Amino acid sequence: MKKDYLSFFPPISIGNSDVASLVFRTLTPAGEQVVELVHFDTDGSYKAWECFEDDDLEIPEYFEKVLSGRHWLMIYDDEGLAYKRHPDELTAVDVYRLADRECVIHWHRAENPNDK
Repeated sequence: MKKDYLSFFPPISIGNSDVASLVFRTLTPAGEQVVELVHFDTDGSYKAWECFEDDDLEIPEYFEKVLSGRHWLMIYDDEGLAYKRHPDELTAVDVYRLADRECVIHWHRAENPNDK
């Protein structure tokens, strides 16, 4: 049975911006660094639901997948590092963005066990 992202922990802060964007850093399966500027529709404070789940997670269609990575994720706002996570057991991360000021950060096991 698929879980709704809202059933996970309360949302956390992932930063603030006066230019409606945050910088996301992670790794590719090959170990190369990825730096992605993620734009939002409005300035302000941004929040995310962190989902630590291997099972299917139901993400509404109005969320856009903006990033996939491995091992760790860092998010920078206008002031500097706002979020940092490196789960031991869950080796893959997908980030979904809602246009205004919300994200879902989905930590899960890599689909290919060799993509550790």
